Amino acid sequence: MMKMDMKKIMIYLLSGLLLLTGCSEEELTSQLDTTPEYEKILAVDENASQADKTIYEWYKKYNTAFLYKFDDKDVHWLWSGTFVCYYEPWDVESEEDMAMLEEQLAVIETNLLSKYSEETLRQSLPYKVFLMKELRSRDSSLSSAWTTALSNGQDAMLVGYMQKSGSPFANSKFDSELGNIFSTFFFNSLSKRPDKFFESRIPVKYSLLTCPEDPAIEEEQKIKPDFDNPDHVANVCGYIVGYLSARTRLPNEIQDYADYLTFLTKNPGSEIRKITGFYWRIAWRATLFIEYCMEANGEDLIAVQNAAFPDDKVTMDDFKY
Repeated sequence: MMKMDMKKIMIYLLSGLLLLTGCSEEELTSQLDTTPEYEKILAVDENASQADKTIYEWYKKYNTAFLYKFDDKDVHWLWSGTFVCYYEPWDVESEEDMAMLEEQLAVIETNLLSKYSEETLRQSLPYKVFLMKELRSRDSSLSSAWTTALSNGQDAMLVGYMQKSGSPFANSKFDSELGNIFSTFFFNSLSKRPDKFFESRIPVKYSLLTCPEDPAIEEEQKIKPDFDNPDHVANVCGYIVGYLSARTRLPNEIQDYADYLTFLTKNPGSEIRKITGFYWRIAWRATLFIEYCMEANGEDLIAVQNAAFPDDKVTMDDFKY
């Protein structure tokens, strides 16, 4: 669902509840405040903390409200089934807590926001992200209950910071769990999952593009084009870019999707032809992606590219392999 329509959706829900329950408008209208427009609430001035400035900057970029001050009803709103999670909010009066909140924001930047384009995040992040000091999937003291991320599956995400030991979780856990929750929102925003495109992903060992499972691909990587290409290893495997500083990390499915969308619509035809002419797997997977976008969304990516680069267009002939 599109985030800009959330207010309308809340109104429709209210109308339905009025009809189904016979409750008065006054009894239910207060619930609308759980999904307000956050512009005025999050706006900052020069005296604001660094955390508040960061949160407002993210709101302006992604239309998502990162909240560390909230009521319990805000968190419980639209939760599917009985709310059984446990959380401890940040103490806004504690300097130590506010310092750790800034650390949590840095973790979110590193392990989620920096991995995707602004456009992808704006489209797919939930409307609200509640920032917690502690978060558990259930009210239990077992270590397995502590988690970094949960979702109501609709318009909100919960992010925890501390583990049972009282120290922050490892980056690897943030990376995995934040990514899994974000994937849910991303794919829910699509009308149809691009199964054929994802089935064409080349498997690699250890998530490293330098270690394809098929040894023949490793031999292909030794054959270089006559132009400089820092993503040669990734392109041979059929991926637009490799991740991390060495550009050898396998992209996840969302990154893969977003990379192809950008490659096909944000580049002149000459640049696209240079890549598809040498790397047949890019041409193959681009064809699958173009077909998916047309079938699932009625979106003609060739036409989009042509409109953006009228003097350097592509055609389907540029993707023969």
